[in-house]
Amino acid sequence: MKKAILLLITILVVAGVAQAATEAEKRTAIDNGLAYLAANQNASGYWGSGTDYQIASTGSAVLAFLEEKPNWGANAVAYQAVVDKGVDYLLSQASVVTISAQAAGNPDGDGNGKGVKLYPGGANSRDTYCTGLALPAIASTGTPNKVVTVGALAGRTDGTGPGGAWTYKDVVQNTVDYFAFGQNEGANPGPRGGWRYYANYGSSDQSTTQWPVIANLYASKMGVSSPAQVPTGV
Repeated sequence: MKKAILLLITILVVAGVAQAATEAEKRTAIDNGLAYLAANQNASGYWGSGTDYQIASTGSAVLAFLEEKPNWGANAVAYQAVVDKGVDYLLSQASVVTISAQAAGNPDGDGNGKGVKLYPGGANSRDTYCTGLALPAIASTGTPNKVVTVGALAGRTDGTGPGGAWTYKDVVQNTVDYFAFGQNEGANPGPRGGWRYYANYGSSDQSTTQWPVIANLYASKMGVSSPAQVPTGV
């Protein structure tokens, strides 16, 4: 019996090793995935259909390209164009939100009284989801001083760029400020520290709270950090 069990274990281990993908196979799968995404990007820069899915899908797709940038190889020029179009689409969806001091502290990291969400219009049940999925892509571009030229942020004069233009870092800073402003203050059903569908919704759940947390981690790539009360709350 012991020999039979040992033989079975050996067979299972060998089978598992035999089925594991090689590094070359993994590389091929990633390269094929990026090629597919590049070939299926909409002319306006997005992926998916419907505003909700377009913003979320585009943020995820652009981040996939940027995470693999060292491996672009001969596709570098073409993939950079894909990324630029995707980021422009995300920025075109931005909305400026007036923010103010909250019970836990001041969320306004740059003192301009503004926050940014990456979803158009007023408060929407998709604000936290989409903003949290779009910000990592913008924060990962490696171009903090690049000026925004599309959407509601283009042409503003209260940023840190030339003539007060808004830069990508301004977008990241003010999106982090928006999340700090919108964090649950602990009202019923509490507790403090989470997020829900839009800023100051009044309650929290795990389907939304993960996205501001992840976005804040990526924001550090551009030297932007949350106010002290946000990490404590999380």
